[in-house]
Amino acid sequence: MSKRKEYPSYEYLHSRLSYNPETGHLTWKSAPEGYKDAKRFNTVRAGKRAGRASVGQRGQVRSRYISIDGWPYLEHRIVWIMAHGHIDDGAFIDHINMDPTDNRIENLRLSNNSANQWNRMAPKNNTSGFKGVTYSNKLGKWKVAVRANGNYIHGGYHTTKSEAALACAKLSLRHHGKHSPYYRTKSRDFEPNQIVRTERQMSVNNPIQIDN
Repeated sequence: MSKRKEYPSYEYLHSRLSYNPETGHLTWKSAPEGYKDAKRFNTVRAGKRAGRASVGQRGQVRSRYISIDGWPYLEHRIVWIMAHGHIDDGAFIDHINMDPTDNRIENLRLSNNSANQWNRMAPKNNTSGFKGVTYSNKLGKWKVAVRANGNYIHGGYHTTKSEAALACAKLSLRHHGKHSPYYRTKSRDFEPNQIVRTERQMSVNNPIQIDN
């Protein structure tokens, strides 16, 4: 098996691509003199948006990829390197708004694998529409459970889906903080100011507090 190709350097990426921080889009620059097939590249690709989105078997859009010199790279990691100069090989990058195609630098943050998994939408087979909320046919109630630090934390059973969603959001915020999928939730199922928290309110020096 061939060794995985390392990500290009900060300098090389800036020589090949332009980044628009307002859209998160990358655009190809003209190929430098001496570049293989430079004339064709400059005619077909220069000035156009780079990369493509990966689509799963169920039609869900995943991360965007960019092929550079024949090697595919994750677009959000390319953006991070272009903005910050470097990224550790084992580091994860989380999309704050859970949109894997939104690569504005303000929507990206360093993370670990667990936190990156927390901040995701409910899977396609979820029947409640809320991550961490499932229906128990046996009990006829909505069950709440979130995963944190390798363990499942149960939030009880609730009569209505709205009650379960609110309980799940509170539980997730307590254990996942800013990486909770409910951190920026705006839903009619939640009371105003119970779930949505600002960066200032959820700073390191100001622990999460959920209204009862």
